[in-house]
Amino acid sequence: MTMVYLETSSVVAVTGALQCVYDALDPKPNRFCPLVPGDIAWDECECGQLAGTINEVFPGNNFPAAANDTSQAKCGPPLMVVSATLSLTRCVPTPNDNGHPPNCDKLLEAAIQLERDRWVTRRALRCCLQAMFARYEIANFLVGSATTVGPEGMCAGFNMPFFIGFMNEGCCDD
Repeated sequence: MTMVYLETSSVVAVTGALQCVYDALDPKPNRFCPLVPGDIAWDECECGQLAGTINEVFPGNNFPAAANDTSQAKCGPPLMVVSATLSLTRCVPTPNDNGHPPNCDKLLEAAIQLERDRWVTRRALRCCLQAMFARYEIANFLVGSATTVGPEGMCAGFNMPFFIGFMNEGCCDD
């Protein structure tokens, strides 16, 4: 496996996983960015955004932990691990022009949508990664906890980290 192959595989796996989530969501968020460089901004939440980013890529012996500094086999640890984050935000009720807080029924409606999104996202992401694993496209995966973010501006949602393991078959002297 050359490094170019790993780069392409990690992008394909992350964007493919985000596409599975997008396809499962109802209603669909207005903005879909399957892969962005660096931190995920929601300046343009536009009443809904699904976005993903690759946080880091590192060698590993025991998925999903990074390899320590002990001596490794000639070609390094057996795995390359991709740490990614999925972010889903939706518009939420905000105070009106007079500064009055939003109606509690509207807040409840937004909270229910957030929880529906959290469950649908976890299931779609897990099923998609499981299918990649079954097709031997990835060596392992883990879906982390979905942490609520916001409200900020007019949006709230959650970030969900996930890890994808690839076999490290790339020796420099092959």
